Amino acid sequence: MTYTLRPFQQKIIDEVIESAKKHQNIVLVSNTGSGKTVIAAAILKRFNDKNRKAIFFVDRIDLTSQTIGKLGNIKYGVIASGYPEPNYDDCNVFIAMIQSFEGRTEWHDKHWDLQMYDECHESSWRSLSLKLIEASTKWVIGLTATPYRLSKKEFFADIFEDAIVAPSFAELQDMGYLARIEYRHVNHADFSQVKIIANEYSQEEVSKIVNTEKTIRECLEDYLKNGENKRAIAFGSTVDHAKEICRVANDMGITAELVVGETKERKFIFERCEQGITQMLVTVDALSKGFDLPAIKAVLLMAPTLSKSRILQRVGRGARPYNNEVCIVFDCVGCLDNLPALPCEIVHTKESILSRQPIREAGEAPVKTCPECCRIIGAYHSVCPYCAYNFPHKPKEIVEMDRAFSKLITAREVKLINTEEIHREYFRQLLRSEYAKSRCTTGAYTKYAERKFERYPKPLKHWGVGAIFNGDRAKFKQFCDTVKSGARVRFRGEMPQWMINNMIETEWGVKQNVAS
Repeated sequence: MTYTLRPFQQKIIDEVIESAKKHQNIVLVSNTGSGKTVIAAAILKRFNDKNRKAIFFVDRIDLTSQTIGKLGNIKYGVIASGYPEPNYDDCNVFIAMIQSFEGRTEWHDKHWDLQMYDECHESSWRSLSLKLIEASTKWVIGLTATPYRLSKKEFFADIFEDAIVAPSFAELQDMGYLARIEYRHVNHADFSQVKIIANEYSQEEVSKIVNTEKTIRECLEDYLKNGENKRAIAFGSTVDHAKEICRVANDMGITAELVVGETKERKFIFERCEQGITQMLVTVDALSKGFDLPAIKAVLLMAPTLSKSRILQRVGRGARPYNNEVCIVFDCVGCLDNLPALPCEIVHTKESILSRQPIREAGEAPVKTCPECCRIIGAYHSVCPYCAYNFPHKPKEIVEMDRAFSKLITAREVKLINTEEIHREYFRQLLRSEYAKSRCTTGAYTKYAERKFERYPKPLKHWGVGAIFNGDRAKFKQFCDTVKSGARVRFRGEMPQWMINNMIETEWGVKQNVAS
């Protein structure tokens, strides 16, 4: 089947071609719903027409068949389990399941004019991928909707020389290619004490928190109350958790089916969901990428993760347009707190993608939860656009002692407004963030200085007074006691006295132990 390129897709391809005149390794950042596979197929066709060898690496078997469906009448070979072994000389275009390719060493030394990596934020960092890219004398193109790495030592600039940025989420919504999305906050457990292994929550500890019938029922009840009977997809933390979600959902009258790695006959399950026979699909990661069912218009995030890529991919499962329906995202575990902004407000730039600093989106926009309707909205709203709730003029300085501090201001806003007041409030926000992580004030001073503000390069001494506890010494002592109780895990001993003194001096402007 031949696809007609949309104007923005043709523009992206033109930009890739122009970039290829100067650069060998190019990353294309293209949002969910922008047609990455269609764009990839068009590029592969160009190489096929010029009689050049091209290979497209995917990391899911369903992405293999999805890509094949976009190639039209191009002759291709497939390197993946379940497909006949192709001959290198028989065609110019190859689709390779990267895991299968790794096990077929006879293919490793073949010449490729183009190596293309789908989901390159993961696939291009595999050991063999790095070797192939390093050895390449021709072009390497990476495609991703989520240009994030969990590792703080790996950057896209390590591999790619140039970045092409497709229209943003909001722009695609304006064009009608993505659905409008509403976000709902569902009360959830505190995950701040969960052990972090390799920059991700320990799934064993997470499972103990989320895999209880009471927790699952609370999430599903909110969906029943506010989901408008939309077909939904729910993401669990483990297969056992997903099975329990499925069981509880069916007990509550929600027709749910499980889709995990071992699930067979997925096609029939998806057909039942599309027809409305099945109301909810429950999965872990099997449907996070490459799964398109526009009828799904509710997403339940029931598994906490620190991975921005995983969060955005899951939200994207409900973003395809369908009968002008609004997609509702139920954040049952605080996932959206780990994003710098709502997905529809994230804007990438070439500079941010190729930076050797952790990516900060050009369109960073903080969020907040409306206390009236529980929807998650941009922090700039003074009146909730859904229920007309009027937010107080001044934000609260502190949110209880559960260390869940509000997001307020971005560095970009500070540079734009550039008054002492906004510099002060931004610094106080950094202080709250450090306290929330049981850290002393040093980190806030360091992070502020890293922004290199011209008017106030360093915070003024009085800016931090009352930032967290507003002079309440009892709450400060309670905070210190809370931190000390977890000292064995976080500090491997007692909380250092200098750390306490640092906090005292910043909070009260004096050098005395008010917590003693």
